[in-house]
Amino acid sequence: MNDFHPFGWYAAKMAPHLPKKAFQPVKSRLFGGLAYVGLVIAGILAVSLFHLHPVWNLLISVVLGFSFAALGFLGHEILHGTVVRTPWLRDLLGAIAFWPLCTGRSCGENGITPATMCIPSMKKKTRTRGQAWRN
Repeated sequence: MNDFHPFGWYAAKMAPHLPKKAFQPVKSRLFGGLAYVGLVIAGILAVSLFHLHPVWNLLISVVLGFSFAALGFLGHEILHGTVVRTPWLRDLLGAIAFWPLCTGRSCGENGITPATMCIPSMKKKTRTRGQAWRN
């Protein structure tokens, strides 16, 4: 009972049983992203322009944090191609969605795991004879 298979094996077994609509991009998710971008802009303007009570600033900050997280999830889905398939539009929208997280597009596309760390100083550097150090 120790028969583990890679994810691709399971995907190949499941794909024929799923409807074709399951593999189509869902562009309506962009409306939710637009709402979150509006919340972020409104929240930043409210905190910076108005002299509100600190409790209100704290509540707005919590809403901003949740909106940043939601944009991160949306950006991840965009970069996987489940929202739009056009490469230049996917990269542009993914970069916009990852803007509040200060994360590059490649980190959102690959995911942040120990094997794919997006921190350049954490990557193993290799050197071959007569060549400079490379990541």
